[in-house]
Amino acid sequence: MRILPRLVGFVRFVAAVAGLWVLSGAADAAPPAEPYLSPSALASTRDGKTLFVACATADRVLSYDLEARKITASIPVKGSPSGLAVSADGKQLFVTCAVPEGKVCVIDLAKGGIVSVLPVGHTPMAPVLSPDGAKLFVCNRFNNDLSVLDLKTGAQRRIPAEREPVAAAVTPDGRFLLVANHLHTGAAVNPWVSAVVSVLDVRENKLIKGLLLPDGSGALNDIRVSPDGKYAVVTHVLARFRLPATQLDRGWMNSNAMTLIDLAAMEGINTVLLDDVDRGAANPWGVDWSADGRTLIVALAGTHELSLIDFPGLLAKLARLPATLDDSKPVDSTSASRVRADVPSDLAFLVGLRRRAALPPDDFGPRPVRAVNGKVYAGNFFSDSLTVLDLADQGARPTSLPLGPKPAMSPARQGEFFFNDAGICFQGWQSCATCHPGGGRVDGLNWDLLNDGIGNPKNTRSLLLAHKTPPAMPKLRRSARAVEYSFSAPRLPSGSRL
Repeated sequence: MRILPRLVGFVRFVAAVAGLWVLSGAADAAPPAEPYLSPSALASTRDGKTLFVACATADRVLSYDLEARKITASIPVKGSPSGLAVSADGKQLFVTCAVPEGKVCVIDLAKGGIVSVLPVGHTPMAPVLSPDGAKLFVCNRFNNDLSVLDLKTGAQRRIPAEREPVAAAVTPDGRFLLVANHLHTGAAVNPWVSAVVSVLDVRENKLIKGLLLPDGSGALNDIRVSPDGKYAVVTHVLARFRLPATQLDRGWMNSNAMTLIDLAAMEGINTVLLDDVDRGAANPWGVDWSADGRTLIVALAGTHELSLIDFPGLLAKLARLPATLDDSKPVDSTSASRVRADVPSDLAFLVGLRRRAALPPDDFGPRPVRAVNGKVYAGNFFSDSLTVLDLADQGARPTSLPLGPKPAMSPARQGEFFFNDAGICFQGWQSCATCHPGGGRVDGLNWDLLNDGIGNPKNTRSLLLAHKTPPAMPKLRRSARAVEYSFSAPRLPSGSRL
């Protein structure tokens, strides 16, 4: 059996970072002079002149003039804003906020302030307007349901979802709402363990279908519909949790993926890996298309990159694959995938179809992305900045657009950054947040780790309040120890040290 030293180092480092993260929160109570912004959501006006930025830890929404490249307004929104939706006429902005209770703040953009507050569920996210502007859909993450609000009457209907709905997208005709559920339901010992994309019939106000993803799929973060309304894409992690954790390379533990959905058939087309053979693409997050639908953009939050994919080329390559192998026909020697079922395990499928663009040196944690006027903008959670890239220029490099002064990272903020950074992991395959998404919670899977032998997989434990519990597994075996070891130097924000 081969156990990579880097894997052992990574497990130990997870424990060290987790300890730093949870313990420093109590020791570092004083906030910085300037609050962190933490861009968590982006939305643009239909004319493409203004980009709105939800700042999760600064309780505000910024209005950013894309032509002048400057902030034109800072609108206070108490409650950790998590999602944005702009009305078609550009007059109103709907902002989901989670603290102290779930609500949607309706902002009059001409007045620059909140004009009404709509109560919704626990930790609301991803507000989506119907094409006619009459309804607002909201994902209530920890209520496991959706709010459907009639904006004319104020009436609200709550519809059960699966587990932790975190993102949604509506079809252009307004008939269906696709909802990305962050985690799977049911037991982790089931024959098939996967989160689903729920399909809501908007006219009937009921869920009509659950689109099952490949076994091991979880940590869904975003879902978007293509400009022509024919396809949707959802980003997620594809965990190989049924294998013992003996190595990290080639996505042995976790690979990073997106699943394509055919909206006419309302069925999945296939799941494509965002990784390379020797280079992971940890923690895929936001997704969007260029206006012409030719470029699909995915934010790689753990490796601080943008993945730019030739979407027509991807569709064509998928269409050439048969469902079953026909020995009478020649095999495509340019692809490791011989049939459609091979694609979710093919780390080289995007070769020749994708460019990975590294963010500027001080931009970290791209989460939301939006393509506007031929450019893509990414909101960088840990660097309080936007990254912009010209999609028409294949040789262009991303540039950074600061959203304000960058306060020095406190120990707690550094711990949160390291927890989400795949730069400390061998080849960038995963971060601590891969198995503990949602701020240190769980992926809901059983893992067969090596510190207590092979053959006894156990459910991932939540790290919430972990500093109040012993560093032990359920059978009291110590989970890991923070010890000295060698690893590649991670990419750190300015002023940070490890």
